[in-house]
Amino acid sequence: MSVLDDLRGLGFTAGAPEWPVLTRTIAGRRCRLALDIGSIGEIERLTGKSIGAVMQALASAQFDHRMVMDVIRLALIAGGDATPAQAESVAQVFVAPKLIEHAVIASDVVAAALSNFDIPETPGEPEAQSAGPAI
Repeated sequence: MSVLDDLRGLGFTAGAPEWPVLTRTIAGRRCRLALDIGSIGEIERLTGKSIGAVMQALASAQFDHRMVMDVIRLALIAGGDATPAQAESVAQVFVAPKLIEHAVIASDVVAAALSNFDIPETPGEPEAQSAGPAI
């Protein structure tokens, strides 16, 4: 019996919530990005900050490069678009040199996870097509 079955036995009728998956362009490739409860906990562990403080830091340009890289790396993994090794390479090669651009993406991903709403893309963002399921 699953936890969801146990909750249904208590009268809860909703299904398990799904985490929003955003699609954003990173290094010319459309990538699926998401954060689930495990990746949120990992971000908190790595940064030493609550996820709310991470969201505030990203939105107010009070972040450091590692915070942005960790959010993007974990979001690529949770979004199913990269293995951990691939996501780390993407973070090091593509994210760090364009930190502000990727901080906006990281902020969108955190905001979507916390609000459980899709965050619309910024108008004018490139519409490159995905080259495949993995980076």
